[in-house]
Amino acid sequence: SVAWGQWYSVLEANRRIVVSGLILVCLLIMLGSALRNPVDHDSYWHAQMGEDLIKRGLTPYEDRYSFTHKGEAVKGPPVVFQVWLFQMEDMLGETAGMVAVKLTAFYAVFLCLCLWLRQLKAPVLVYVLALPMLVLLLQTRSQVRPELFSYSFSIIALMLYWRANLRLSASAILPVAFLLVLWTNYHVSILGYIIFFGLFVDIAIRLIKESAPIKEWARWCAWGMLLVVVGFLNHDITHPAISALTFPDYWKTNIKEYLPPLEYYDAHWSILYFMLPLALITLVVALRSGMYGYVIIGGVILYSVVTIARMVTPGGIILIGIFAGVFSLKLKQWLKEGVIWRNYVVGLVSAGILVAVMWENVGFARFSLANNQSLLYRYPVNLVDYMRTQQRYGRIFNEYAIGGYLIERLYPDVEVYIDGRTNMLYAPDFFQTFKMARYDAYLMGREIRKYNI
Repeated sequence: SVAWGQWYSVLEANRRIVVSGLILVCLLIMLGSALRNPVDHDSYWHAQMGEDLIKRGLTPYEDRYSFTHKGEAVKGPPVVFQVWLFQMEDMLGETAGMVAVKLTAFYAVFLCLCLWLRQLKAPVLVYVLALPMLVLLLQTRSQVRPELFSYSFSIIALMLYWRANLRLSASAILPVAFLLVLWTNYHVSILGYIIFFGLFVDIAIRLIKESAPIKEWARWCAWGMLLVVVGFLNHDITHPAISALTFPDYWKTNIKEYLPPLEYYDAHWSILYFMLPLALITLVVALRSGMYGYVIIGGVILYSVVTIARMVTPGGIILIGIFAGVFSLKLKQWLKEGVIWRNYVVGLVSAGILVAVMWENVGFARFSLANNQSLLYRYPVNLVDYMRTQQRYGRIFNEYAIGGYLIERLYPDVEVYIDGRTNMLYAPDFFQTFKMARYDAYLMGREIRKYNI
């Protein structure tokens, strides 16, 4: 009994074997997962915008695909991602290119988390819990979209948070500013601002405890203002925090991804069973340990995870990173104290979580074949082929989800009514008109006459 209570020492003694084996299993699961659902509704118009920029020199900041908004400004397109997606498809073919993009993003964030754990000198048990949980989160939301690469930015942000070590120096803050500029110009960087807000809260608490002079507070304010200002350094000169605060409530109730997770994921929201208790325990331990920045970050992220389905994966990845930051210190203290009953509890809970998460990971990976077969019925493949052979072109009143597919397959001979660029191009009132016209003959007739559909 006493020997079993010292399982932690045995695990650490075999650290290299355990961690290497776990990494290999996770990499194989991600490889299988990358083959599942290799396409996404939005992937098509992203790839088309990348192609138009690279091959035709056409700006991605102006619409040319819809007849309802043609020539209007497109706000904040993820240009780097679109170019990368097109280049991979051009080199490998459409499906293989999308799989390559997905797998690259998976392995990138996995590598970042491994580097974060190494930076923390995390015990083996943290590896055993964090890495499989990350893989399950990636499988929960693995669409080929720009946020796939933003996941890596989140882990890098936590690494810079830790590296700053509560210091207000150029070597600590300038890398943070550089990351925010890069992130803002790649995709939405609001999560980065939430993470670094926690850093500045921690620094402020330190300054209060040390009764710091006004000069130190002035430096704190100046560095903070710098990080705020760099958020405006993008094509549209719009700040991610402002965009997040002014995001129309309409989209939150009319796009399924903004529904609460239990309403959106159907049978695939079991990740919440593992993540939520772990996140709550992490926040309690962080609070008791005086890690107030982590508490603020984790609280905000946890709220978004339980209220918005599309935040489960990006928010969950940050929560895993915080868990690693908190428990890399605490687990070492607890387990080395040799309290047998506590070692039993930690061991049993950890083993239960590991088995359940790995079971779910394997289950997700096994869905590949069925999901890929169902792709044939998601898009009007035969109808598009017919239009091409019969040269039937013009303006189409289309379903929202297939707008991107029609753009990629039939542009420039066809223009669509709507596609997935909600809030980048289409306003809520227009989307509402579209939804009503699908079921209202009078309104449909009005739109047909208005746009010569």
